[in-house]
Amino acid sequence: MNKLGKFVKGRRKDLTLTQVKMAEGIGITNITLLKIEKGEHIGSNTIRLLSAYFNLSTRDVRNLMLYEES
Repeated sequence: MNKLGKFVKGRRKDLTLTQVKMAEGIGITNITLLKIEKGEHIGSNTIRLLSAYFNLSTRDVRNLMLYEES
């Protein structure tokens, strides 16, 4: 899992949201959210949506996606 997946999953659990509810809030499908949480790479539109939802820069989201968790 990359750091982005861990971050998103952790925030979702902190907010006690289901994958479906968080995905709706972000503007993506729950399948896309599942892929993010599993650490799969995502497209630039999804990166923009995540950055807006979490109030992060797109650079921060990309950097989180690139780093693997140990």
